[in-house]
Amino acid sequence: MMTLIPNMPTNGACVGKNVEMFFPEPPWTRERRRMTTEALKTCEQCDVKRECLQYALEWELHGIWGGTMPKERELMRREQRITLRHRSFNTVDGTLKIS
Repeated sequence: MMTLIPNMPTNGACVGKNVEMFFPEPPWTRERRRMTTEALKTCEQCDVKRECLQYALEWELHGIWGGTMPKERELMRREQRITLRHRSFNTVDGTLKIS
């Protein structure tokens, strides 16, 4: 049986925003914190927040998705017994492996 990767929502409030805002990395400077706050506010007003979170619970380890930080999603996965799926793309033969 083939497993398909669901499409992440493409009509969210984040479309067109600076992608770095949704993937904050250390060091946690004042600017990084400001960007993270802005990203979370963007999610709060998004019409596809629920769909985005569902996608992220199954497929995304990093970044802000559906108004959540990675550690929040990790806790949700444990509580809801959701397994994070993994995918890898073979650049040699163009195949996608999903596990």
